[in-house]
Amino acid sequence: MYALIDTENLPDNAKIRSNKNDVLISKVRPNRGAVAIVNEDIQDFVVSGAFTVLKENSAYKKETLFVLLKTDVYKEWLLKYNVGTSYPVIKDDDILNFPIPMIEDNIQQQIAELIEKSFYLCRESERLLNEAKCMVEGEID
Repeated sequence: MYALIDTENLPDNAKIRSNKNDVLISKVRPNRGAVAIVNEDIQDFVVSGAFTVLKENSAYKKETLFVLLKTDVYKEWLLKYNVGTSYPVIKDDDILNFPIPMIEDNIQQQIAELIEKSFYLCRESERLLNEAKCMVEGEID
């Protein structure tokens, strides 16, 4: 359940409109690889300025970008551009100017299918864990 908030009540750092299928990249401590694909059917929600929001284009699938930005190579690359020591951050331009390898469409499609399957299995795992917890709690009561 999501609550709607009037724009005048948003925090100062709520700056960027995002939608389903966007790729969110954390600009804070980028070496942690905090990258996500928005899968929820939420339209016009707002994220803080601590994220770079990328939209999928026809040439590059969001799932491919998601995986690419989680590789050790790109996480190390993100460290190259960070500013600050205890709370390192990077800029939007640093992310937007990363070289992106050309990957054939059929390979990108395979990557997308694997990522979608992994998301499905993660949701199914969570459902099964909750089911098991309910069973255990039922036995305890």
